[in-house]
Amino acid sequence: PFNLSATAPGKLTLLPDAAIAASLRDTCAIDPAVPVYALQISARKPSQQWEAARFAGLAEKIAARHPCQIMLLWSPGSCDNPRHPGDDEKAREIMALCPHLPIKAVATTSLPQLIAAMSLCQGLVSSDGGAMHIGAALGLPVVALFGDSDPACWHPWQVNYQVLQPASREVNALSSSEVYDAFAHTITQ
Repeated sequence: PFNLSATAPGKLTLLPDAAIAASLRDTCAIDPAVPVYALQISARKPSQQWEAARFAGLAEKIAARHPCQIMLLWSPGSCDNPRHPGDDEKAREIMALCPHLPIKAVATTSLPQLIAAMSLCQGLVSSDGGAMHIGAALGLPVVALFGDSDPACWHPWQVNYQVLQPASREVNALSSSEVYDAFAHTITQ
């Protein structure tokens, strides 16, 4: 976009804190023989906030078609917090909509915890943002939900990924079926 020419950097590497990852594996009762797919539900930009019912629908579709564990990741706190709105209410709503699913709920209170949690996963669905790039740096296949930001500049690097950006540039225009189809394609590449 700035008419700069540069080559892509080498392979990205992000190393999780092994102790935090082990603690999360134990706390969440992660079965290492069963794939874990992360749904990262937090986004600060309104155009990138996918509603809880759509995340729940996606979780239902993934669990119905893939033997797996689903890790629900979010920034903790109340949505009413003026300094740093969190997604506790949204996470509770998602879990209430699908109580029978193998969801591992992790309100990530720090970047090392988010990195460690994602390191336990084999795929990620996330809105464009820092968490999406952390997943890419960990080598996860990524389905990236883009609202009003430019995927040419901000897409995940050096991993299998699929960008979904509706013409409205509002992620809520995406159905859970559309996101599931992208997910299924991305994790099998």
